[in-house]
Amino acid sequence: MESHKEWKEREAEKLANVIANHMILRSLTLEVLDEAKELVEDVYKSNATMKKPDESGKWYPETSDGIIVIRGKSIPKP
Repeated sequence: MESHKEWKEREAEKLANVIANHMILRSLTLEVLDEAKELVEDVYKSNATMKKPDESGKWYPETSDGIIVIRGKSIPKP
């Protein structure tokens, strides 16, 4: 059975690969990554979980209070 540490490392590797590939394809800088990290942290500091995309194809953070909009924008579908 996989330990929590092993699960966390596996998931972190997958996420790092997705982020790195996206950054390479779009020629993004670490400054953009820092901004994106802040946006994601804002969502999760509110104990949010990600809601499936609506008909517009965008992902929205959702809490018990409803939809959270970060800086006036939804989070685009990955």
